[in-house]
Amino acid sequence: MKKNSTPVIIFCCTIIFGGTFVQTIYASPTNELETTSPEQETLEATPAPDLAEPLSKPIFIHVLLNELDAQTRSSHTISSSNGFVLESPIGLKKALWKKNTKITIIVKENTLYLQCKDGKYRNVINNNLAVTPIDGILHFDNRSYQGTLNIRVDKENKALLLINKISLDDYIYSVLRFESLSYWPLEMQKVQAVASRTYAVYQMLEARTKRGKNVGYDIKNTNFHQVYRGAHDCTHLRKAVEETHNMILTHNKGVALTMFDICCGGVVPSDMKKADPKKPYLYRTNQCTFCAKKSLFKWQEHLCPVEMLKQLKANKKVAHHLRPIKEITHMVVHERDKAGIAHKIRIANNEKSVIVPAADVKASLETKLKSLALDIKLRNEKVMLTGRGFGHNLGLCQLGARELVAQGWNFKDILAFYYPTTNLARLRPTSKTTVNEIKINT
Repeated sequence: MKKNSTPVIIFCCTIIFGGTFVQTIYASPTNELETTSPEQETLEATPAPDLAEPLSKPIFIHVLLNELDAQTRSSHTISSSNGFVLESPIGLKKALWKKNTKITIIVKENTLYLQCKDGKYRNVINNNLAVTPIDGILHFDNRSYQGTLNIRVDKENKALLLINKISLDDYIYSVLRFESLSYWPLEMQKVQAVASRTYAVYQMLEARTKRGKNVGYDIKNTNFHQVYRGAHDCTHLRKAVEETHNMILTHNKGVALTMFDICCGGVVPSDMKKADPKKPYLYRTNQCTFCAKKSLFKWQEHLCPVEMLKQLKANKKVAHHLRPIKEITHMVVHERDKAGIAHKIRIANNEKSVIVPAADVKASLETKLKSLALDIKLRNEKVMLTGRGFGHNLGLCQLGARELVAQGWNFKDILAFYYPTTNLARLRPTSKTTVNEIKINT
């Protein structure tokens, strides 16, 4: 991204598909498979004046649904009521399977095989297959998805990648169902729609510029990024997507990293130890107390030391620290910052004491340790965890924002509070400008 330039997202898809028969998308079992790296749409930012043609097509995002070992044999079945269009993105071939409502794909020894109409399995050219349902919905792994399912082998990493290519609007519509509560009012859904869309576009730019185009996907479907589980029936959420169509938050003419969590616990982000000067909007100086009446604002967990030690040692990052620890007799926060966020935790038995990164402890205990704004005590043969908030305590506090909606705030003012110094912008597919910035009152 060029400095001091208004970003425009350009999707360039130069692939032209030819061929109409299924034989064009697979090779015979004796043929050698090509090893050409898979291509995908490119996503780049350039100044608006450089844009020669308007964007007429929807913006698409590539979501990683799963990553499996491509050396180990696995079978995958995809179904759709009215058949499929099968495409080989690298081989530039396409086939129409109208009469088949189900297809089966096998991977073994880094090679992709498709069960063909004669019942035989043949290896797919370039180990890269795109499956698009004719009726718009496909069913895979007990879930339903819109868009296209791309199944390909990453030979370099010996991985099978299952990727859903879907329009950004449909993606955000799905994320709203799983990253917020479906019964929340429209204004709150609009807050979440802008935050989730901005986060997605940020990850798209990272994937297609910094991480490299051969990664094959833009974003993961878990809370490593944000949760996406495909199609759902909460159709009222579509209105929030439509009323915030293509709206994102920007900072210094770049896309903001709009992190969010369930409850901030009243933590002041500017007091955190590792504040990123390039992302000041994540480190607001104003305290959010709007979530103070929620149960997650302050919480307690009582854990068995024996079970906790098992969980900690199951994490390879923690296990090597804990080799001398056979039982937990002492556990405290060893280092915390001004905001109260723990950075190091001391764990000891009667003879040895070790220091463990707090983030690794949190990852080991999952939802039992809801945030690192916490205190730890060992009492009555129990480890007592007392903390504030649920998440990383940065960016949008969902429960706080929900309370602000109840108080009459609109989505723009809420976004301005939780992401200070950002601008509300719209991705515009026009020949003159792509990002029309709307200043948020801060």
